[in-house]
Amino acid sequence: MLNLMEELFLLALHEKGEKGRVNFTGGDLRYGLAGAALTELSLQSKIQWDDHRLVRVLDKPPGPDPILNDILAELAKARKPKKLAYWISRLGENGKHHQKQIAANLVTKGFLQVEAGRYLWVIPYQVYTQSNASAKYQVKDRLRAIVLAGEKHDEYAVALLSLVQAINMLDHVFTVDEFKAARKQVQALVQDEAVGAAVAQVLQENAAAAAAVAAAA
Repeated sequence: MLNLMEELFLLALHEKGEKGRVNFTGGDLRYGLAGAALTELSLQSKIQWDDHRLVRVLDKPPGPDPILNDILAELAKARKPKKLAYWISRLGENGKHHQKQIAANLVTKGFLQVEAGRYLWVIPYQVYTQSNASAKYQVKDRLRAIVLAGEKHDEYAVALLSLVQAINMLDHVFTVDEFKAARKQVQALVQDEAVGAAVAQVLQENAAAAAAVAAAA
């Protein structure tokens, strides 16, 4: 079974042009993966947050996923509860490391295989090709059925839709013709989902900070 981080990572893989490479547009995926990790820990009842979005670690044993265990340990080190947006920003700074860990997990599970490549024949990089391509399409089909056909949804699906929307990846799931109607329906489904809103907040703050730096230059 795939967790939210792994599903989001699969959706981020390019299908055309740069096939096998990860869409890291504006670094958004880093924060989406951080949000996915926090949501996964919440749905596993290992953390919770209050109406002010202050995160608290619950007294739960570690699970089987080393990435989630590392993140849980980092959360537990905080002297006092901090907000979701703080943790998304903090964990997002280590997003490239998490990306490699998630890819390694998917390789171990048989969903990806790694191939070496060179960008412009000079800079080496890793290409993640799908050894089980149906996994990504199953994720997409589930989201499409919920949004376009009104099929039953659960907390995991709503959380994934919220993250996909927050990091501007709806076009990875829906066609150009579907996009306008799909976006409206997604907004209705995720309006009370806290993590996606926190991811969007972090991205907005980062964009504002970058604009301020550019204006001062």
